[in-house]
Amino acid sequence: MALLAHLDNNALDLDGMNYVALRAYGAAGGKRVSFNEMSGMTGVVPVTGTLIPLLASFADLNDPATARILRPDDLEGAFGNGYRIGDVTAEVVPNGFWPIDLGGVLGQPVSRGIEAKLPWWNRPDDPAAIALKATGLKGDGSIDPKEIFTRK
Repeated sequence: MALLAHLDNNALDLDGMNYVALRAYGAAGGKRVSFNEMSGMTGVVPVTGTLIPLLASFADLNDPATARILRPDDLEGAFGNGYRIGDVTAEVVPNGFWPIDLGGVLGQPVSRGIEAKLPWWNRPDDPAAIALKATGLKGDGSIDPKEIFTRK
């Protein structure tokens, strides 16, 4: 699972995710891309190196306390021989009319359906905070742990 965060000097950085596509299109084209140009970008571009967001896995998807951070360049160390990341890509999708992002002519959702993937998501005991703690990542106290998994 890709988290919606990066590490910056061992601190969680949620804002960096806002620039992943912009930076990936810039790297692919060999020139800086502005926010105004993003709506005109087409095609799929590679996301490499430090642009790749934090990756996490769960030993048990039913238990947020089993979360762990994965190194993109060492999936074999976590899962065994033969495991690696093939490609991480970005693609511009229609953004619709803010704040409506329901798909189709109204744009493409940023993140939906996490409840189906993480059965513990809506538990009352703040399971996102439990998962964050299990990874060993430290927030600065201003981060809502749910924002590491989803964006509205």
